[in-house]
Amino acid sequence: MKVGPLRLERASLAADGMRFLVAGGLNTLLTLVVYQALLLVMPYPAAYAAAWIAGLLFVMIVYPSRVFPEGRKRLADRLALGASYVAVFLLGLLLLHLLALIGIDPRLSIFLVMGFTTAAGFIASRVLLRR
Repeated sequence: MKVGPLRLERASLAADGMRFLVAGGLNTLLTLVVYQALLLVMPYPAAYAAAWIAGLLFVMIVYPSRVFPEGRKRLADRLALGASYVAVFLLGLLLLHLLALIGIDPRLSIFLVMGFTTAAGFIASRVLLRR
């Protein structure tokens, strides 16, 4: 049976998506634990930044090799991936701040921010590592 390029692309996207969900789940758990723990000793913007640094290191090390294994793995690609996650971080921090301004507790609003940054991170990662 002959498989067309569109079907192969969909299969690749699905496989990338599944690996991203697993690795992203681990990364999310790591960053959420760091964030919640640091809220005990520092304000939410600093806790968010520290959690993102931990998550950023995880992304730059794990994603090119494990999430997108057939993708780009050079140092320049890892740095570009890191830069994209810094941009996603800044957008997430802005969203976290806006949600705090309208009265949503940062302990709860982080879950909305995580949904946004997860989607943005997948799109950026796939574009950069699969181009």
